Amino acid sequence: SGFRLLLVTATWSLALNGLAGAEPDVRRDAVVAAVERVLPSVVNIATETIVEVRDPLDEMFYDFFGYRRRTPQAESLRSLGSGVIIDEEGYVLTNEHVVRRASRIWVKLSNGREYEADRVVGNSRSDVALLKIRTAGKEKFAAVDFAQDDDLLLGETVIALGNPFGLGGSIAKGI
Repeated sequence: SGFRLLLVTATWSLALNGLAGAEPDVRRDAVVAAVERVLPSVVNIATETIVEVRDPLDEMFYDFFGYRRRTPQAESLRSLGSGVIIDEEGYVLTNEHVVRRASRIWVKLSNGREYEADRVVGNSRSDVALLKIRTAGKEKFAAVDFAQDDDLLLGETVIALGNPFGLGGSIAKGI
């Protein structure tokens, strides 16, 4: 009985590693294939926002006496988010709340490369923003392919991919 279990385990291990001939890996289903295809287009967005911090007591001195005791201090706030490359020229779709007041924006690709990016346009009502990755030359990026907007069936499996913490990606699956 122990020998049979060991033999089955060894056979299963060989099949999973592709060493048992041309048997397909049963774990590599349509969802895994879709994730492997799209994940290179998913990026991490990091921002830095410089805000001026004023002391309320100093503001009162200015209002009453016309001078400030100290100059306003600058504070750096950082934010993280996720986005997806939608064009090989380096256009990235992300959330507006991530980049709204950012002084600097960085985009980190799935292969670890980092680029600065510029906010092209954003809409607070829909919470969508478009960024453009800064490049020195004519670099091309892995862009996601869009499906037809009427091609989703009710009850069909959907996948949400992201990389909000820059750790390689997060995946959620549902209907």
